[in-house]
Amino acid sequence: MWYIQQQILAAATEHEIIVSPLEAWQVVEIRQSLLHLYSPLLDEWPKWIWEHLQFTSTVRDENGWRWLGEFAGEHAAIMLFDPRDEVGMVEFSRGIDIARVLGECSGFEFYLTSRNYDYLLCFNHHDCVIAAGSAKTWLELRG
Repeated sequence: MWYIQQQILAAATEHEIIVSPLEAWQVVEIRQSLLHLYSPLLDEWPKWIWEHLQFTSTVRDENGWRWLGEFAGEHAAIMLFDPRDEVGMVEFSRGIDIARVLGECSGFEFYLTSRNYDYLLCFNHHDCVIAAGSAKTWLELRG
């Protein structure tokens, strides 16, 4: 474990950004919902779910983590991780705040989604931004 959630919460506090940890039952529900929507052929969350996502677009950009939060903008965004790295999830009150928080943390793979799971964004260890759902077209246009 990398204690990712602790890093995020500490950085958010330092910058006075509203980030809330999610309850264990929410984590289970979110992970199962995302798996069902974006990797319906799987029964459980794999090491790298981004390898199993359906109907995606991908862009390689080592600075992709800096602009992923733009998609959510002023809306809330849930951040999750490979459960082997961090079981917990956090919710940012505004997506545009994500880069400021991540700039204070060590590098790690992460995913973003909304409360209604209409998109899934990933920044992986290959510096790839992967988008599914409503974020797919946004990433294709952004390039």
